[in-house]
Amino acid sequence: MPTDRTLVWPDGSISRITRSSTDTGAELLEMEWELPPKGWAPQPHIHPRLTEECEVLDGSLDVLIGSE
Repeated sequence: MPTDRTLVWPDGSISRITRSSTDTGAELLEMEWELPPKGWAPQPHIHPRLTEECEVLDGSLDVLIGSE
């Protein structure tokens, strides 16, 4: 994978773009995240016309949906 598609954050989190909108004809953006315990997480946000999906491969992840 090209190194320009990988970001390493100060807390040790690693974000890798595995399929970009260019790769998929603007259908999706696919990323892998390696998140350390208590690491950085995105602030609550919405995507009005998009679907955001997460698959946890190891460990657990707390997700805010609406107010829950």
